[in-house]
Amino acid sequence: MGTMLLLCALGALLSCPSNAGWAGREFALSFMQNYAPDYDSPRFQLYITAVQANAKVTVQVPPLNFKQEKTLNAGETVTISLPTSVEMYGSQKSPNTVRIEASADVTVTSFSSKLYTADTSVVYPTTEWGTEYFIFTPAGSPYGSFKEFSVTNGKESNKVEIFPLGSISFQGRVYESGSQMLIDLQPYESVQLQSVYELSGTRVASQLPVAVVTGHTCTWRFSKCNHVYEQLLPVSRWGSSFIVPPLTFQDRYDSVFLLASQATRATVQYGNREEVLTLIRGQIMEVRYHNPETLSIQADHGIQVLMLFNGS
Repeated sequence: MGTMLLLCALGALLSCPSNAGWAGREFALSFMQNYAPDYDSPRFQLYITAVQANAKVTVQVPPLNFKQEKTLNAGETVTISLPTSVEMYGSQKSPNTVRIEASADVTVTSFSSKLYTADTSVVYPTTEWGTEYFIFTPAGSPYGSFKEFSVTNGKESNKVEIFPLGSISFQGRVYESGSQMLIDLQPYESVQLQSVYELSGTRVASQLPVAVVTGHTCTWRFSKCNHVYEQLLPVSRWGSSFIVPPLTFQDRYDSVFLLASQATRATVQYGNREEVLTLIRGQIMEVRYHNPETLSIQADHGIQVLMLFNGS
């Protein structure tokens, strides 16, 4: 069974008090590289569910001359299959941002699949975007795979600053750890950045709100290569109280990663154990847990919590 990456507050597998909302009327997203270019059976889809009645939904990718319109009843879900050229490759910009507009509130989930490698992510509406993020990239296959993240811009021109914690090659230049990348994004333009080096803790800051997705082309722990990705919440939407129920079919352990944007003290409880963690800005800590334990986390400042199902 393959690996998957989950962000806290993404439904039944992870939950925490949060002021972030899934439902909205305007969305924009990019699809990062899944495994290798031109690999078998690529599928890129959206699952759109109407929260309110008579939701008129438009999905479009103008540079690809793609546009579909649907009208949904409350509770109705539609699957939209997208052109395979929405997928980004390498460290580069892309104009092929997927845009979704609705006349009433809907929720959106994205799906990226190739043969034996697939993942999904909740897509947050533009009202939940922010201007500061911290990246988490899991470990992957040693065979030519990449840690990766993408930044998707909205309807106005924007400037993005990236402070990499691992070497990134982009537009003919190598940006080492500790350097600063400045990227101009046009309306509805996305950029994907990849590296074989650790990128966790990399800070992304923008003048105007953006969407940030993070993951790996081919993560690998207890099962073979599987693409993982998740849209992140900005620092302004982080929470401080989390509950992480275990996956019953995991017979070894899964990993929960805590990431701080400032000096933070977090108390982690699972089973009859309690552990107090002290994190500094941009620091990642891993907690390993397994069935039947439920994980409880309390922090004195907002933190980012992601669960990596390590496969089986």
